[in-house]
Amino acid sequence: MKKIVREVSSIIRKANSGVIVLPGLSFDVWYQLFKELDEDFILVTRDPELELAKGSLRVSRDFVGGSKKYVVDLSYLLEIGHFRLPRNAACIVEAPSRSLVLRNKLLRVYHSEDLIREKYLPSFKVIRYSSSRRLPQSRAFKERVEKVKEIYERFSGFTVVAPNSKERDMLRDYGIKAVTDLREVKDNRVILSREITTMPAYLYLRNKLWGGVLVDLTNTTMLYEEWEKVRLGELGFYKLSQRDFKGYDTEQLNSVKGFSLKLEEEFNVTPRRDVTKVKLIGGKVLAGGRELGELYIMKKRVNLNVKCKEETLYSSAQLSLGYFLFSQSSGRCSVFTACMEVEKNRDLCLRMSFEAFLLSRDYVEALKEIDLKKAASSVVSIKVVKGATRGKETVEVKLLDLSYVFELSREDIYIKVLCVTCNKGLRVRIRGDIESTRRVLVDAIYGILKTEVP
Repeated sequence: MKKIVREVSSIIRKANSGVIVLPGLSFDVWYQLFKELDEDFILVTRDPELELAKGSLRVSRDFVGGSKKYVVDLSYLLEIGHFRLPRNAACIVEAPSRSLVLRNKLLRVYHSEDLIREKYLPSFKVIRYSSSRRLPQSRAFKERVEKVKEIYERFSGFTVVAPNSKERDMLRDYGIKAVTDLREVKDNRVILSREITTMPAYLYLRNKLWGGVLVDLTNTTMLYEEWEKVRLGELGFYKLSQRDFKGYDTEQLNSVKGFSLKLEEEFNVTPRRDVTKVKLIGGKVLAGGRELGELYIMKKRVNLNVKCKEETLYSSAQLSLGYFLFSQSSGRCSVFTACMEVEKNRDLCLRMSFEAFLLSRDYVEALKEIDLKKAASSVVSIKVVKGATRGKETVEVKLLDLSYVFELSREDIYIKVLCVTCNKGLRVRIRGDIESTRRVLVDAIYGILKTEVP
């Protein structure tokens, strides 16, 4: 992972704030990362293992203020997943929640599928059992405990994730290592007796399993162990549930007849050969090379032209997630419905549409962060000013992949500043010296750019 760690450290140093998704976080990864980062950076964590490593890592339980910069570990700070990060803090997480990625810039996503394919992460094995009947997770059952005990005899030494506190305690009485809180799982060999109902919680557990085995006694892997869903979860599409991490508290023991477990399948989690990639190039939203929409900026508004059977143009001050995810049943055109008209694969289209939204949103936000005055000043040199006062000059202002061409032409005692790209112009009076004339030309170009860029 050394190459990945170097990339991550470079991203953190350059960015003010944002989220990096990196499956396979471990003590070794944190240690290597903080060897790369300078001493201004502090790791904010509540992970007991990392807190004990203060000799090797610069660790704090909270933000301490001052001029420090922070890297946030969310493994024991789930509540931070709902808030905007401080401006001087980058967050590294194995699987973000939707609230985290909607409130913060997504700096980089490393998908586990790609990391396995590129040999940065080992795979893991799934052994799935089916049950004769579905038992409530919030209630304790003697028969479920007995069946888990039988399974444990075949997989001795594994950690059992129990549905509730009563079953956990009963299993512990048998000498079995059992937990309810997913954050207590420290092993890559797990017996899952509690059905996990949200993708962030499943991905949290999944990221403990590299090189190990998951014995699934529920239907969790049948629901979630599918690459498009995993990629969508790693993008932060799903909402986080604290309950799904902690399990249930109960004291009452129940009994049920006819409960049994049956081995259904065993498989190794392996990556696909090809993955359809989403890109934003020249404002075009491309999925596997196919254009689903076009994003462009005009008159301080964000415009999205979506390529459904009947093209639809959305124009607003800021992007809406709905433009990308309106369902087919809504009858409204969106990037998702445009994709479904071609691909007919719901999970694939959901992933590509949400990824397109994140790319587009961060593109617009990056435009907003550009210092337009500095950009205007960079193209108006003394040579340009002299050329404009004698006749005509052309300059080009580049903002990311946007280009604004300006013609500066003399008209008597004035210089006309015309934005050829946006068809706007004004005249400024030539001043008594070159530097003063340069300043008014910079102000003129800046003034026009302000009316165009969000």
